[in-house]
Amino acid sequence: MGQSKKPEINQEDADKIHAELAEKYGVQSIKGGRSIKYSFSPVLYKYLLSVLKKQLGSFKGKDILELGYMGTSILEYLKEKGANAHGFQNRPPHQAVDGIEFEEGFFTDLEKHFGNKKFDSIISSRVFEVNAFEKNDSGHSALDQTIQSYKSINKKLKLGGFFIIQIDYKGQLLGEDHLARLGFKPIAAKKNISGILELLVLKKVGEVK
Repeated sequence: MGQSKKPEINQEDADKIHAELAEKYGVQSIKGGRSIKYSFSPVLYKYLLSVLKKQLGSFKGKDILELGYMGTSILEYLKEKGANAHGFQNRPPHQAVDGIEFEEGFFTDLEKHFGNKKFDSIISSRVFEVNAFEKNDSGHSALDQTIQSYKSINKKLKLGGFFIIQIDYKGQLLGEDHLARLGFKPIAAKKNISGILELLVLKKVGEVK
């Protein structure tokens, strides 16, 4: 990403959220998939949630969708804060949670599942890393699939809404030229101590077909 993107992280807010998550869920990793590779700890969301709160002003009454959730902890946290929380992934939810809507399907088909509904923010963690040379079962590249997913996400966000992506330290994201063509503008980023991108905040600034 461009060097002009400066971290928009309030460490005090992030630490407060960390304490809340640690008290409620602990700090140990929770297995969220078929192997330890997909385990996660809710406290790892502290920066994502602090940025999300800053951009939205408040969680209360906001429509927030998490894509590829590893567990229900973050959705439960958002619900407790007053958000209308939704989860979407390509397999059934781990468990039902009262007051949270779950959908199962492909990220490229969000319109099919949510109709005319628009979200204030869509979030994801360790989902949108791109390896342009990988092929899926249908022979399409991961890059092609990712671009189609971004288009689908754009259509489900309100204009001015936020797509916040947390990535694995080995991950890569689409470049700014790609993002601009998909109706997104990077407005904030966080890098780790080694200068590797960990978190990216995209604002929807235009519609895509």
